[in-house]
Amino acid sequence: MAQDKMQGVKPTELKDDLTEQIDDDLLKKSRELLKSVNPAVKDKQQTLNTFIDPYTPKPYGSKKTYPQDDWSLYAKSLGREKINSLVIINDGIDFLNIGYKYKGNGRPPVDLNEIAKSLVFGSYNNFSSWKVESELTLIAQAMGIIDKIPARSTFNKYRKDPALTPILERLYKLMAEPLAPLEDTFIADSSGISNSYGNKKWREIRHKKEEQKERRKFSKIHIMIGAKTKIISAVLITEGYQHENRTLIPLLNETAKIFDPERVLADAGFLSKGNAKAIADIGAVPYIRTKKNVHTPMKGVTSAYGNMLREQKINSTMFDRIYNKRAIVEAVFSSFKRTRTSFCRSKYLVSQRNELLAKVVCHNASILSRMLLRHNLKCKFL
Repeated sequence: MAQDKMQGVKPTELKDDLTEQIDDDLLKKSRELLKSVNPAVKDKQQTLNTFIDPYTPKPYGSKKTYPQDDWSLYAKSLGREKINSLVIINDGIDFLNIGYKYKGNGRPPVDLNEIAKSLVFGSYNNFSSWKVESELTLIAQAMGIIDKIPARSTFNKYRKDPALTPILERLYKLMAEPLAPLEDTFIADSSGISNSYGNKKWREIRHKKEEQKERRKFSKIHIMIGAKTKIISAVLITEGYQHENRTLIPLLNETAKIFDPERVLADAGFLSKGNAKAIADIGAVPYIRTKKNVHTPMKGVTSAYGNMLREQKINSTMFDRIYNKRAIVEAVFSSFKRTRTSFCRSKYLVSQRNELLAKVVCHNASILSRMLLRHNLKCKFL
């Protein structure tokens, strides 16, 4: 009976019905859900207090649990995370107002606005270019976000377009701006992303001298994240053999344009006088783990580097209590590689950079969709 009913219905009618149903039921409700935030949080201090860990230590041997303050809100944020993230990405790209340049001679180019949305949506589930078309048709086009689905050849061609790189960089920073009142502690770290499927994992080669040549098969992603929300505030993508020490200052400068850092955490790979001074220059306190062979300066030497080393030696308990939050960035990298995978599908350098930036956009969109439901945040592009 169902087949007989379906025979009299045209595919275009089914598509129109699906588009109208999803557009009305998901797109509009998702925007209303994202705007129905908690109105109780008003100032920064009260907002920061909401992030205090509610966990109370239990006796040794007892099961450790992390209770949620609002299970209904938690379930709502995770249950609609993908739809809400797509709405955030769509509104963010439209807010950037990329524009469509066409002078009227020759074949008209593809709209970069549509290509940017297609690239980010395809990166959300880390689909290959063969599977992106069906994903965009079933979700993005049905929601009315993308008018025309690009062909696979067009998608791969524009993915290595350098013009997309600044668009994706502006997009992930735009999604980090609403969380500025929530963050005061930032963590810097880096990790390797394989440039092809089947390579060794980054943790297998990073500390082995005999595996140094394998680093050329990796791209290194350097990030700075907020300790409370896990939002990525700055990204720098380099070759796999690039040392992380020189990347802290660029990451710090980009973060300071949006946020007001009070503390910056990093491991021993970032230890240098220049990095400690750069952190102090923006009004933050550096927490960088020292090495065993580093000499602690005398009391008369006053500098951000010397004060940090003396604090780590004299008041090691308090220093470690703050520095131990650096484990959060390891959890972010673990989640990033599990959800967005630990390898790039692209072969060219520019397309690999755009692919990684698109994954960062997806990560920030997911974080922002949760935070908008929990806190009274102002989001200018929704």
